[in-house]
Amino acid sequence: MVLIVLVACKERKSIGENERPQKWFKGNLHTHSYWSDGDEFPEVILDWYKTEGYNFVALSDHNTLAEGEKWITIKENELYQNAFKTYLDTYGEDWVVHKSDSGKTMVKLKTFEEYRGLAEENGKFLVIESEEITDKFEDHHLHMNATNIQKNRPSRWHQCGQCTAK
Repeated sequence: MVLIVLVACKERKSIGENERPQKWFKGNLHTHSYWSDGDEFPEVILDWYKTEGYNFVALSDHNTLAEGEKWITIKENELYQNAFKTYLDTYGEDWVVHKSDSGKTMVKLKTFEEYRGLAEENGKFLVIESEEITDKFEDHHLHMNATNIQKNRPSRWHQCGQCTAK
């Protein structure tokens, strides 16, 4: 009985000079942008998470990395047209590459390296390269995130024929 009391009364070990206290980081490892089936520009998504106090975000678009050249057509719906105008007003003509083709607005998406450079802040906000690998096996949908990708590697087992794998 005395031993239990002595252990219970023992003082907790303090953090040493070279030890750092544990810290939790708030983040999201799964969100989509216009690079696949999302409905927003990567810069706008990252800005939202940064403003909301997140420490990191991984844009994990389906079967693609944000690299190379990709143009999207802005839907004619008023919601999307207004969102594009806000995007253009926020980031400016020097950042937003766009054109009109047959009366439709087309926008060139920024690559991972481009939007990462705009959003990241050393020690405050990290942008992580990611991809949601989406496929189908028999009658089952498969979804798996590959995070902190170092090189784009085409899937060796991609067979669904409906996805946009490189």
